Amino acid sequence: MTSSQYPFFDRIKREYKSSAAHVFLLHHNVHDLLWDRRYGFLPTQYFLMEQLNIIGCDIVLGYIPSQGIIWPHIDHWQQVQQALGLKVEQIDWDGGPPDPSKPIGQFRQDGTFIAEQLGLVRVQAKIDSTYGKIYSNPRNVYVGDANRDIHRIEIQPSNQRNISAGKHIHFQAIAFDQMGEKIGVQNADWKVEGDIGQISREGIFVAKKGGEGFITLQIGNLNAKTNRIVVHPSAAVEIHLDPPQSPLEVRKPHRFSVSGRDVGGNTFKLQKDIEFEIVPTPEDNTSYHPINQRGFHRDKIHEDPLISDRLPPGKELSQKLRELFEQNHFKIGLVVYQLEKIAPNADLLAFDEEYRFFVDSIHQWSADLEMRLRKHVILMATQNLAEVHPMLSNNIEIPVVELPFPDFEERKELTKHMESLSRLRTENQRYRGQLTRQVRLADDYSHDQFARDTTGLKLFGLHDLALRAEEENIPISPELVAEHRRQSVSVHTSNILEVMPTPYDLSIVGGHSHVGPILESIITAIHERDPKRIPHGVLLLGPSGTGKTMIAQMLARYSELPFLRLKNPREWVRAGASGNAKTYEKKLTGALNFISGMSPAIVFIDDIDQISGLGERVGKHKDHDSMLPAELVDLIADPSRHGQILWVGASNRPDLLDPLFRRRGLFEERIILLRPTDGERADILRKLYHKHQIKHQNIDFDEMDEHTRKMTGADIEQIVRRSYIFAKTDGLEIVNNEYLRKAISDFVPLYPDQINEAIGLLAMREATSRSMLPQRLPYELRKFVTEEGNYAKWGIDKSQINQRLRELGDVFNL
Repeated sequence: MTSSQYPFFDRIKREYKSSAAHVFLLHHNVHDLLWDRRYGFLPTQYFLMEQLNIIGCDIVLGYIPSQGIIWPHIDHWQQVQQALGLKVEQIDWDGGPPDPSKPIGQFRQDGTFIAEQLGLVRVQAKIDSTYGKIYSNPRNVYVGDANRDIHRIEIQPSNQRNISAGKHIHFQAIAFDQMGEKIGVQNADWKVEGDIGQISREGIFVAKKGGEGFITLQIGNLNAKTNRIVVHPSAAVEIHLDPPQSPLEVRKPHRFSVSGRDVGGNTFKLQKDIEFEIVPTPEDNTSYHPINQRGFHRDKIHEDPLISDRLPPGKELSQKLRELFEQNHFKIGLVVYQLEKIAPNADLLAFDEEYRFFVDSIHQWSADLEMRLRKHVILMATQNLAEVHPMLSNNIEIPVVELPFPDFEERKELTKHMESLSRLRTENQRYRGQLTRQVRLADDYSHDQFARDTTGLKLFGLHDLALRAEEENIPISPELVAEHRRQSVSVHTSNILEVMPTPYDLSIVGGHSHVGPILESIITAIHERDPKRIPHGVLLLGPSGTGKTMIAQMLARYSELPFLRLKNPREWVRAGASGNAKTYEKKLTGALNFISGMSPAIVFIDDIDQISGLGERVGKHKDHDSMLPAELVDLIADPSRHGQILWVGASNRPDLLDPLFRRRGLFEERIILLRPTDGERADILRKLYHKHQIKHQNIDFDEMDEHTRKMTGADIEQIVRRSYIFAKTDGLEIVNNEYLRKAISDFVPLYPDQINEAIGLLAMREATSRSMLPQRLPYELRKFVTEEGNYAKWGIDKSQINQRLRELGDVFNL
């Protein structure tokens, strides 16, 4: 992967180079990993800094409100990569690495630890709770023979050595008792004489500075010492061209000198194998320079220390940055993170005066043509655009750039990368990192399938998934991926969006014979990628308990697409979310970003008639009388998403639908789901016993079909479960006719017949096609259909439906 594979930055580069803009607002997936061809996978913040360096910024710096100015340090980047386990540090050993011998001991179930050998062991405790696995802080424990006196100690190896800076040596402390037998060592005190390097508590020595020295060991009153260790400078990892003391004179020769620095920090003059060349001036130089090494010294710009304090957003920081932007020597690149904490979407009058000054400064800089001509650039980043003040988010001078979720190839490449690095760690114990064991996929779980199943996850999410598999010592399986993605999406969208399972297939669906051909047409079009045959949206209309959610899940299952459920404001608030419809609208932006990132997908909105808010206008969309949040309107109506996002809504009150859902071309496909008719109920009974894996015998399903008239599919499902409970109460595992009849006699419908009739009529009134209705209708609804059985003259008497609804409305306040 290269930066050209990130269209979002290509756009920034293009507009910056053409002087069309110099301040950009980045949003959505701004806390993730991106691939840089020099440094590998980097957190987004570091990646953006490096890209600003590549496009020509002489000075690159970052700003985070809680930390102040952030200077890019490549060493720190590499430390972060190593801490994540995304980069392995190859250790150059003199001799051999520590022997990964058998475990020091093992725990019994009661917490008793049995040591089997001497040395250091790191232990921790963990429990399973409703919040997941909870771990204690790890503790280092030394295992030794505390009851035996140490008579003599040695260091191995102890011979004289000549080594290069950067080399590692593993020294071991060996103790003997009075009989000359080895005994365990505790609290060994290692030291380095001669300032030639550092040694850890475990005896691992790293050679640093050139010179001579010794390694010493003290245990109690006993001491040991190695022979002399001589450290020589190693190969240069960095070179510097020493500048002349005065300007050069024409035709007078001058010999330049070059100094180097090795991995241990030793400096030395280079005398041979040096090539010199003349390069273009900085304005024309296209060759690469390491970040912030284009000829400036951080603490010597204008002989004034450059912004080194942890300054909060305010006047002092604005003034420091303004001085930088007004100088003509260097092009400045600034990356501002957590913009929502600097410029929140709130009344400016409520801002702290210092914060308001800083936001005003950014606003002014965005229109500053002098800054643009000097080729300075500012990148501002936020995860949720709705949380940023409109002064910046709706500024015509500030292009808004979306950072998308990683695509299929990026997810696949990161997985292979983690696999290769963790294999190195497994086969060779010279490597360290957070991911310490081999990342492995379950048998028959291919990289391609894994990449498809992780749609909508960040690369950090894939890394977390690998860590979870490592902690539980299991391979990464489809089940683990599904659970992790479900939790990740719920957390990152404040529980507005939910990834739902799709467990149902045709074997457990009874009735609804008219639904099959409609779903088959949509599913075939999805598999053939034919957007002209894929509807923009589908409405499932009918009384509660008629299988609307199950039909949507089946559509997702056979389409092989992620099934996302978008909660409406009422449901979200009822579920315990802190906030109201306004809060919902702000959080909704993040959920919609997830939907875009997980496409192609099916998005299900249950009770879609309630998505408009909590009795107040939550959207300010310029189009029609929609009460929907503007961002949702834009995404639903976006023609570029047609074929990528299939919207499926379910409602038992279509009379309350937002006007958007009646707009032509959006939700024209409607499926009317009514109560099952004669014969269908028997089929539903059989399949529900199969669905719940309840054994039965001697049940007369045709008889029970007659007794369950006027019941919905959900009513029948409740009866099936109760019949099992009655049988189990009598000590039986098998349900017979008697228990099913008892469950039917015991059942009381939740709603009166007139309510189901009214809701059925509301659904029928929305039909615009013969195929949307069942071929057989419940008895009470048949009179509203003319010429039944003559499909050429089939019609729905909507005038009569409206008349009946008015009659029922007087009773039920419809």
